[in-house]
Amino acid sequence: MLAIRKWCLEIFLSLIITLLSIASASVFVLFFRPIYYLSIKPFHVVETSGFTKQEILDNYNALIEYFYPFKKGSLSLPTFQQSAQGIQHFAEVKSIFNILMLLIPICLIILIIYLARKKQEDMHYLKIAAFTIFIISIVMGVGFAVNFDATFTLFHKIFFRNEYWLFDPINDPIIKILPEQFFFRCGVVIILIQLFVSVSCYARYHYSLSYKNNRIRSIKN
Repeated sequence: MLAIRKWCLEIFLSLIITLLSIASASVFVLFFRPIYYLSIKPFHVVETSGFTKQEILDNYNALIEYFYPFKKGSLSLPTFQQSAQGIQHFAEVKSIFNILMLLIPICLIILIIYLARKKQEDMHYLKIAAFTIFIISIVMGVGFAVNFDATFTLFHKIFFRNEYWLFDPINDPIIKILPEQFFFRCGVVIILIQLFVSVSCYARYHYSLSYKNNRIRSIKN
């Protein structure tokens, strides 16, 4: 029974770490605007959209500010018109990110409480988390590499119960300044962050294991 409880705790903690990693990486990429700023020129956003760079930045910044957790009201863009479906879609996206932003402090509190109450000699949960995050990253990476468009579509079908994300550029010109390559770049950054977290978790686990083994050998000697 004790072994089962320990195994369940390890799975639970690894899940908490995985959720914390995914939520943090996603929120970071959403609000780290330089990812978009550095995408405007190489992806020819000005040329393909037909808008000036300043107009692009004004509307993009308004979109990102809309996703702030305490921002109230519907999305309002400075110079772009919006359809009811477009407004609804971004409201649904905001709800998803609100959940992710809520998960971050909840997961942190759970981990802090556990770390404060337990001696950190056995960190097997870090190994489980490392492999879980690694597998998720590899699956995402393969999907992006093989067919990003299909993976992107599948993602939307999983998280949304409508097709409001299929924007009409005439009614929702915001889509003109959000090229697929930009979303691909965001996905790659998230994957890289996940891989870094995975390696960090495994390295910490390996260090704790070595420390534990060294203690056992010193006691025996």
